[in-house]
Amino acid sequence: MTAKPSVITSVRPPTTLNREACFRYCESLVRSQRHNFPIASVFVPSQLRPHIWSVYAFAQTADSVLTMPASLEEKMGAIDEIEDALTRAYFGDVGDNPVMVALMATVKQFELPITEFNAILSGVRSCLDGKTFSTVADLRQHSRLTSSSLVHLLLYMGGHKEETLHRHAIDLGQAVAETKWWQNLAEDRSFLCQEDLHHFDNPELSGKKSDRFIEYLVARSRSSLVKSKPLVDLVGPSLGIEMALFWWGTETMLRKIEQSGANVFHKRPTLSRADKAQIVSKALFWRGGEGVPWRLARHLPTW
Repeated sequence: MTAKPSVITSVRPPTTLNREACFRYCESLVRSQRHNFPIASVFVPSQLRPHIWSVYAFAQTADSVLTMPASLEEKMGAIDEIEDALTRAYFGDVGDNPVMVALMATVKQFELPITEFNAILSGVRSCLDGKTFSTVADLRQHSRLTSSSLVHLLLYMGGHKEETLHRHAIDLGQAVAETKWWQNLAEDRSFLCQEDLHHFDNPELSGKKSDRFIEYLVARSRSSLVKSKPLVDLVGPSLGIEMALFWWGTETMLRKIEQSGANVFHKRPTLSRADKAQIVSKALFWRGGEGVPWRLARHLPTW
């Protein structure tokens, strides 16, 4: 019997609910999407990588509801279904969902709280009604629920419960989320809040005013990214290079968005192979003195 994913996806579900097959399915889900940094890179201990895939696959499954070809009522129902499946799984009933099978193995291994997963679902639910974000604070709250929750979960899996690191996780999550929003402005402008648009007098999608608008958005996101630097410095060796890859991937994309200016409204900036190689090199120089063979770096620019 073929296991059933909870939403429509282009990735073929596994034919068995064997835990290893479910982890491989999660990996395929994560790799099917575009990222500005590798997820569960070769620099993460091999025993930790499948668990990172399961957590990201859950978040990706929830996020995919936003683009389902369905009515608002059906999308709300899909999120409710994921939430119900999550609750049942925490009580021991994983059903026939391969993501939940893998995720519960991760939850048990690291004793992860359900609160972070519920936060991710709340963040996705808040976007379903199609309302625009009113203020920067609203945007930041959304990124705390979604992107920052993922960083919190990574830290828990790395054995970190220090309050200081989790404060910086909020900053890194905000920078990662906002960078993705600005990168995708050619396809989705729903994350341009009314406060920013009013401040710039509703800029057109070209010209100097729009260039300044993009510079402003990038500067604010970069401020959060800079504030997150202590996280990369202080996190343990199992996640050190991974966090440095997150940081440099985000900074590199912010620079490309800034260089694109108003053109980002018309063409999505992407990372070249050379960009990716530089991200890997900078991450290794930052946190690479931890016994990890540099020869592994040649595999990363293919993410």
